Amino acid sequence: MYFPDKLNKLTEALATLPGVGPKAAERLAIYLMDQPAAYLENITTSILAAKASVHFCKKCNNFSEKEYCDICSDKLRNAALLCVVEKIQDLVAIEKTGTFKGYYFVLHGLIDPLTHVNPEALKIDLLEKRCETEVIEEVILAFSPNFDGEITSMYIARVLEGKVKKLSKLAIGLPKGSDIEFTDALTLGQAIEKRIDI
Repeated sequence: MYFPDKLNKLTEALATLPGVGPKAAERLAIYLMDQPAAYLENITTSILAAKASVHFCKKCNNFSEKEYCDICSDKLRNAALLCVVEKIQDLVAIEKTGTFKGYYFVLHGLIDPLTHVNPEALKIDLLEKRCETEVIEEVILAFSPNFDGEITSMYIARVLEGKVKKLSKLAIGLPKGSDIEFTDALTLGQAIEKRIDI
């Protein structure tokens, strides 16, 4: 190796971040070493402070510093609409379209038989309970159009049958195998507006 052991360990740690490969991790490590200590302390303090105070909303599993996130606390939203998403990045992507004014439920994953992710790991029971205790007219299943998304949609549709008036999913237009997180706002907004019944 070209660098001291501690710098190699930093590079290895950075390479574990999503989307950061070995070369990018090496560049980041070198960049960080060139910065003043105060800059690095600010980053470290911010990470630790966020980790200590940010948790999951008790109602929808979004990030929050309070018991309920800002979206769940917003009384002006449409309580009859509930959008179920795989991850928080998908919630953010849909919010950026400005077309959806209901509430959310974040699964933090999809059913995946290959990696043994089962429904119990996704808190689908909490989603079911929410649909039983609240007056929700429509549940929109907003998953990426891939194999895991389809399996999860079918499972949730079966679980919520008879518990909500209407189940829908995003309209065709999202490319198969793509991720909601990386879809442009116009395409995603149209998919939300032109959602189809399940």
